[in-house]
Amino acid sequence: MLMEEPSAAAPKRTLPVVLACVATVCLLVTVVLVVMHANARSQRDQSARRIVELEKQVTESGQEEIAANEELKRNKLKEEAQKARTALVASCSDNTKMYNTMAKDAPGRDRVFKIMYDSCLSL
Repeated sequence: MLMEEPSAAAPKRTLPVVLACVATVCLLVTVVLVVMHANARSQRDQSARRIVELEKQVTESGQEEIAANEELKRNKLKEEAQKARTALVASCSDNTKMYNTMAKDAPGRDRVFKIMYDSCLSL
């Protein structure tokens, strides 16, 4: 009968061992999940910081683009003003050449002088 007693004691030890194994597995799963959660949170925070940086760069780029467009408009206005002034100078120059090439007693010389004077006066 000695043989029967160890077999009766063995089932009593099995339950705590199984529970200990299950608890260990649960603990390991919990640790793995906590590590995965911490890693995901870290990646999310890094992504959020990167998004903020990119939004800042987009804003700065937009401001630079606005400034460049304003400068371009100013330069186009200056160019148009310069073209208008160049046209006036060319008109004055042409009228002066016409006046100077006319003979002193040519008919209509006074009228050409008036045209020359008016075109050069606007400069």
